[in-house]
Amino acid sequence: MSEEIINPQTALNNLIDEADAPEGDEEVTETPAEEQADDIEDSAEEPQESQDQDEEPEEADKMFLNDFAKDVEVEMEDVYQLSVKMPNEEDMTITELKNFRIDNADIVQIKQDIQNREVELQAQSEAMRDVPQVSNELMQARAKVLSIQDQYNRTNWDAIRQENPAEWSALQQDFRNQFEGAKAQEAEASTQVDNQKTQARQFQQDRLFEAMPELKDDTVRQEAGARVQRFASKYGYSAQDVAGIDDSRLMRLLIDVSKAEGAVATVKEKLKKTPPKATKTAPRRMPSTRKASLKRLKNKAASTGSRQDIDAYFDAALR
Repeated sequence: MSEEIINPQTALNNLIDEADAPEGDEEVTETPAEEQADDIEDSAEEPQESQDQDEEPEEADKMFLNDFAKDVEVEMEDVYQLSVKMPNEEDMTITELKNFRIDNADIVQIKQDIQNREVELQAQSEAMRDVPQVSNELMQARAKVLSIQDQYNRTNWDAIRQENPAEWSALQQDFRNQFEGAKAQEAEASTQVDNQKTQARQFQQDRLFEAMPELKDDTVRQEAGARVQRFASKYGYSAQDVAGIDDSRLMRLLIDVSKAEGAVATVKEKLKKTPPKATKTAPRRMPSTRKASLKRLKNKAASTGSRQDIDAYFDAALR
């Protein structure tokens, strides 16, 4: 026996009717076949209605803040001051959210640009890995040139020429062809190495400028280079050594450290030039007991006029 399909609206109406019906014998009414057929058809159409509800409402069905303000009879200025709870952040008003959306209207494009830049940098970084391979090719090309030269120098050309001039001529031409081919390979490998080095330095320079945009200014860059040179010279690095640094991370470190050292040196120099503040010596206060003792000696000397009492007063006062 198949389960009867009931339309949700019909079931809700039945519940309402049951709640409103008086207690006692319930009147059982049979549902006509036509209504049952309509319920089945409505139930069959129900998934389509649910699917339509998931779709984005049309412009006419959207609810705007202006409509909301009218419905609740609140001024729009007050509505914009309503706070919205943000996850893991401080609450924001609707005005703040609106301004943030306006200020960051192009955030999607900015994110895409950053992703594209990261992909480009990753590709350049992977390309730099080919440098050792090219260097090995250059070494092999030079080794081949040296091998041909060595073999040529160890050959007794005079003996070959006397015994067989034709063979001598053919060998000479063969060595010449081999040598020229090896030199061409060496030149090509050397050019590739130079190109790779240029690309690597450009890559590191771009990363340095991205981390420190102020270095794009010629004056700022020259001042930073002079500071780095002075700092590095203390550790035995020459100007050529500093110019040969092609790691942007190391250069950033040297720039920051040399800048900090320069700031410390400037502060020390200012402290040397600043005269010390004059400190006033507070007058020495006489203890109250001593004052009382001197007063007694003075009064005694004045009353007696004795030379002994007068000497005792002055002796105590001069201590």
